[in-house]
Amino acid sequence: MDSNKTNPGNELSTETKSLVVNENVASESDVLTTTNELIINEEYASLVPQISESEYQSIKQSIKDNGQWVPIIINPQQIILDGHTRFWACKELRLEPKVMIRKFESSLLEKQFIIQINRNRRHLNPFQRIELQYKYEMIESELAKKRVADAGKIGADRRWNNKEKVDDDRVVQKDTTPSDVNQKKIEEKSKSKGKSRVIDLAAQKAHVSPMTYYKGREIIRQAPSEEELNKLRRGDIKTDKVYKQLENRRKIQHLLSSASSSNVQLPDNIKLIEGDFVEKCKDIPAESVSLIFTDPPYASEFLPIYNDLAKVASILLKDGASLVTYCGQNLKYKIIQIMESADVLVGNSNNPSWFICEDIQ
Repeated sequence: MDSNKTNPGNELSTETKSLVVNENVASESDVLTTTNELIINEEYASLVPQISESEYQSIKQSIKDNGQWVPIIINPQQIILDGHTRFWACKELRLEPKVMIRKFESSLLEKQFIIQINRNRRHLNPFQRIELQYKYEMIESELAKKRVADAGKIGADRRWNNKEKVDDDRVVQKDTTPSDVNQKKIEEKSKSKGKSRVIDLAAQKAHVSPMTYYKGREIIRQAPSEEELNKLRRGDIKTDKVYKQLENRRKIQHLLSSASSSNVQLPDNIKLIEGDFVEKCKDIPAESVSLIFTDPPYASEFLPIYNDLAKVASILLKDGASLVTYCGQNLKYKIIQIMESADVLVGNSNNPSWFICEDIQ
């Protein structure tokens, strides 16, 4: 569904203004049929995953056959909080939508409501649930900051109102030392039994294990490509696989950063070359290398590297030289096949062969 269509908002009618509902469930008297144009807030619409076209057509057909049973929930400014799908279905069917107004004190509470009401309603895969819960965490964090700021203002007002004047006209304010009440509460909370970690509670709400939630959250924080995120949202790729890929990239970046910032001086006869080994090795003279020693990543998606290794070795190694590589135990037989079936010659030999050595300790 395309949620990027935004309708201009009209003023609330007298009838609509008179209705503000703060309960989750509406009675028939709470629901209105409105002719006013409802407004789509793009940020609100993007908080929850979009349904598929087939799901949308099913809902649209249901409304056509049975009418709109569930009202669209809007705020007093006529911004849709819940029911974007029902809104578009009614619009296409030329039906006047039924709405219910919910009033919240802030936009953060509106966002929180949107996630809460949709979290258990939709059929979401694990990563979609993690993504939704992470958004909820961010909202909770903002609300917590606001509560602390509001509490600080209230405390400052109380302390200021409690000031007293002394004989030498100096103003003395009581309770000016920072309170350690919050610290005591934190200590008491950490000591109390049965208290779950924040990540455990978040994982429980997302219906995944704490480790899966941690990996999904780290993926979101590391901001991978939109293509990878969409694959996760569609369920085309597992959270664990993307997490491993990102971790490998992070480790490689860390090693490169450490190497560039180190003060280690290499001997004059040693040159450090950074980059894609297939491309960089094109600049190295053929049959000039005595040893290739390497440790590629062990994941199965890196198997093609061993084919490249065989080709590079066949060009660069001298007669009697060696290619020594580590490999994952579970992939060793596949790697042996790749190396043996590579369409290359080793050195100047007319009968290419590989000698496979294995450390069985």
